[in-house]
Amino acid sequence: MTHASSLAHSARGLALIAAFVVGGAAGLLAAEPASAFPTPSVAPIAWEIDLKYRHPRRMVVESSQGPRAYWYMLYTVTNNSDAELFFVPAIEMLTEDGRVIPANRNIPRAVFNAIASRTRSMDLTLPQDMSAKLLVGEDQARSSVAIWEEPSAEMGTFDIFFGGLSGEIVVLTDAKGEPLKDPDGNPIRVRKTRQLRYKIRGDDVRPEIDELVPLLDTWVMR
Repeated sequence: MTHASSLAHSARGLALIAAFVVGGAAGLLAAEPASAFPTPSVAPIAWEIDLKYRHPRRMVVESSQGPRAYWYMLYTVTNNSDAELFFVPAIEMLTEDGRVIPANRNIPRAVFNAIASRTRSMDLTLPQDMSAKLLVGEDQARSSVAIWEEPSAEMGTFDIFFGGLSGEIVVLTDAKGEPLKDPDGNPIRVRKTRQLRYKIRGDDVRPEIDELVPLLDTWVMR
């Protein structure tokens, strides 16, 4: 299986994994013990891409439909392995109410331009151009941004899952050790993924200046 194709989960697989993240192993499969869900290796056992990021920020951008709020996260990826890799970012936001929102879906170019201008990051690669070969070395690092239209005026606690950084993959199994399969009969695979969690102190009265508190930065299988 190629790096790009292995990133694509089935609809059933995404639902199972989201249920685990939101509700724990009991939400994954009623008959499954919590230990059935895999955890990432402590030390890398496959290729990994280094990630540097800035904490998410909120921004209001004027459009033909009026002002709209967006959240964005600047990031840089570096290939410090011994071979070039094909990088395919898979970045999602998990909201407090359980919605999973992919980054950079239907985001106007004007929003990207406004973020680049505000952050003075004129070397940013367009999100749609980030799926490409990543050559070895610090001088080959590439920077871009993950953008979401604000899903709620009161964000509360939310997570960002950053996939595409690791080649570690595990096939989900049931209590008997048999592979779980999607409706098409294919094994459901999960990949080592970076998880970031944040909490907004405050409410929607002053959303631009409410404190953003980092709660978690870890690896999970998703």
